[in-house]
Amino acid sequence: MTSGCLFDKDYEEFSLEEIEKHIIGIKSDSASNPILNPSIPLMEDERLVRIYSHLIGDGFGGGKYNRKTGGNFYANPAYTNTSLKLIDNFVKDLEVFGKVPYDKRDYGTYYKVIVPFVIKYLLEYVYGCEISASRGGLPKRFFELTHRLKFEIIRSFCDDEGTLRDNSIVISSGNKKQLKDLRIIMISVGFNKKNVLNVKKRKNNLFVLEFSNENFLNFGKNIKFFHPEKQKIMNFQIKRHATIKRMKPGESRRKIMDLLKIKPYASIELAMKLNISHNTTGQILRQLINANRIKRYRIPGKNKFEYKLTSESNN
Repeated sequence: MTSGCLFDKDYEEFSLEEIEKHIIGIKSDSASNPILNPSIPLMEDERLVRIYSHLIGDGFGGGKYNRKTGGNFYANPAYTNTSLKLIDNFVKDLEVFGKVPYDKRDYGTYYKVIVPFVIKYLLEYVYGCEISASRGGLPKRFFELTHRLKFEIIRSFCDDEGTLRDNSIVISSGNKKQLKDLRIIMISVGFNKKNVLNVKKRKNNLFVLEFSNENFLNFGKNIKFFHPEKQKIMNFQIKRHATIKRMKPGESRRKIMDLLKIKPYASIELAMKLNISHNTTGQILRQLINANRIKRYRIPGKNKFEYKLTSESNN
């Protein structure tokens, strides 16, 4: 490490600014590739905040582990998502560090980006805490950020772990402290505290944070998802809230059957076709399943379900 006295004496040849201009790469002690043409000084902007948030949300912060046979091995940080757009956004955001080598993989039902181990070192140095999805809360620095950057934290968690309902978004995680900190972030940027529910534990041992009503609409109109499918559903919900559609008894059921005669649909697709709530659509679909008029099945190779008519209904 360079002695501080070289800078204190104002030796021009040891100017920190001059040294930074000649740094061609940054590398950790792992075998992974270095960052080339690094951006120095590293800027804290929306890209850096999103990268950190994704790695503790739907990602893995990396780690150094001991081999049973002796020695160490390194597991590089990685981000996983079903949305290719989010994966490509993550890759684009890596430019905040410089020219970052990465490995993007397509597993059929999801995508994964693996980045150099040095990313872990840099982020943990900047934010002063371990990158972990399962341990600890959000970095203390996150609570000091501007509203604009806090919106990026909220969006990243909703993109990765958020589930849309008719009037709310539910964020799931195995890390209770993380969600409690996220609730504080939401309230600090103006979310109505009454409609940001306290973190609860579900039967599946996951913790959930749910926000609703005006917070839900504010997110959809102003913060928005980067996840294209989620934002498409969000736009539908905003439109549905603005124009409540009422149908005669049995009309929704008949229209769902007519649509399923054409082709199979997911429940949210049927709700969007009819401009009715997802909850109401689900109730009708369950009634039709119990009456043996339709059946639910998983689309091969995808974590998605659709509904189609039974052979009895087709006859």
